[in-house]
Amino acid sequence: MIKVKPGQRTIRETTCDFEYTDETGELKKATIRVQYYSPTTKQSKEEQDALRRLREEDPNAIWWVTNTLANRLHALPDLVDDNGEPIPITVDFLDSLDFKNVEAINQAIVDDLLPKSLGRKSPSG
Repeated sequence: MIKVKPGQRTIRETTCDFEYTDETGELKKATIRVQYYSPTTKQSKEEQDALRRLREEDPNAIWWVTNTLANRLHALPDLVDDNGEPIPITVDFLDSLDFKNVEAINQAIVDDLLPKSLGRKSPSG
């Protein structure tokens, strides 16, 4: 028997490539862990409704992926501040990251959630 608490969030983990400039100015790439809250059907419906309302209010409005990621991410434990502490996940922090890294984080979550039957490829290809 499994006891389930309604509303309890499930934290999942995946990885993605992250590019950064080191202290010498050289572009580097590392694999980082991405810990995220697995969305419920209710949350997915609420996100879709919010997007629909935004489009109705302003057809030219832009919904930035960082708005969704700020609520979806639990942690990026491999990204730390000068004191070695994990950086809190906020829209401001995510907006400060290179766009390519934000897209890689988002895509890692999408790929992790997408069932193989809908086109997800196994790590081996």
